[in-house]
Amino acid sequence: MRIALIGGAGFVGHHLALRLRSLNHEVLVLDHLSVNQYGNLYEKRGGWNENYLSFLRARADLWNAAGCDFVLCDARDYHRLSQRLSVWKPDSVVHLAAVAHIIHTRTDEHNAWTNSVLSLKNALDASVALNVQRLIYFSSSTVYGDFPAPIVDEEFPLKPDTTYGRYKQIGEIMVHAAWQDRRLAYTIIRPQALYGARCVSRRVTQIFIENAIDKKPLRIDGDGSASHDFTYIDDLIDGVAAIFSHMDVSKNETFCMTAGEARTLKNLAEIVQSHIPCEIVNGPPDPEKPSRGTMSPAKAKRLLGWEPRYNLDQGMKLTIDFYKEMLNE
Repeated sequence: MRIALIGGAGFVGHHLALRLRSLNHEVLVLDHLSVNQYGNLYEKRGGWNENYLSFLRARADLWNAAGCDFVLCDARDYHRLSQRLSVWKPDSVVHLAAVAHIIHTRTDEHNAWTNSVLSLKNALDASVALNVQRLIYFSSSTVYGDFPAPIVDEEFPLKPDTTYGRYKQIGEIMVHAAWQDRRLAYTIIRPQALYGARCVSRRVTQIFIENAIDKKPLRIDGDGSASHDFTYIDDLIDGVAAIFSHMDVSKNETFCMTAGEARTLKNLAEIVQSHIPCEIVNGPPDPEKPSRGTMSPAKAKRLLGWEPRYNLDQGMKLTIDFYKEMLNE
């Protein structure tokens, strides 16, 4: 299959590109390299982070070595996106483009809107014009807002209470409308709290590991009881691969793809501490972040035969080992 990844140079996208190539799919990575990329990192971090630069270079080296095609393309520009896709002629499109950060979305809504929603509109229109077989949309656990129960599934109502979550819900609505009005088949994926190698987004898993390595304390917002369904990147990528091997039963379906086991921030910090000696401190709770919990992967297991392989202890060990190997190099 020929699969185009819009926003494919990011954390999820480059891992997905490598997996799809290993399964002999042809892969096109389209990205304009601004969100969580070179210039953006410099501006937000107040200078270059050499480790993050090495992560970004490694991403490009890996997808080039795997034989992926790459096009520098701003998905906010419909004409350029549609022209690039029409030349390459994908069978399926995966939409990953977004400003995947709650606070950055709130503080720069226009940038988040154009990168997350406008880019999706263009992807949908181009996919319809090219008779693409399937569009896969990456949504988020934030579409639920504060979780109404300890465990949620695809049938729970969506009540996002952040700009980021609302934009993701709008995206889901747009994807549904593209099927209803123009018969563009879709699959929606809802992940949560992703982590793993070569991430530059400063997720809490990453912050804790890097602080521990730098002999800084691990700062927990609140008492540490806030929980997240931390999901190792390889598990999510396995799930997307399962969609492509089950195109019939995944058509027009939504899947929660997480570890299926929420763990507390305190537990996360203690796991890092068990591998790298460090201090754990507590600060005030963050009112911006919704209260989350476990997302059931039962539907994906039933329809796709997929289930997560890594719990938080296993996934964090792999991620910490990646950091140690990188630092030794």
